[in-house]
Amino acid sequence: MLESVSRVRDGVISAEHLEAANMVLRAEAAYRSHEDLIAVGAYRPGADRLVDAAIALRPEMLAFLIQRPGDRTSFEESAARLQAIAHRLHTHQTGRAAA
Repeated sequence: MLESVSRVRDGVISAEHLEAANMVLRAEAAYRSHEDLIAVGAYRPGADRLVDAAIALRPEMLAFLIQRPGDRTSFEESAARLQAIAHRLHTHQTGRAAA
């Protein structure tokens, strides 16, 4: 996911969709940068709020990214799910809802 950002993405999606996508990408990058510590139990919760949020929402983020063959989701539904995940990441990270 981190290695595969489209060059045309920014020109074909709304500002809200772009903001949500970037939030989820940042959370995934934060998780991956601490993955070894998380895996061995050495990561200290509270050390990084974005990592904490990424850990808390990891199952939801992975469920969003993985689609089984034959599953169908509309663009609108996918965008709404992505924005909901981004909203929860923001809320978890900051302790308050996004504007």
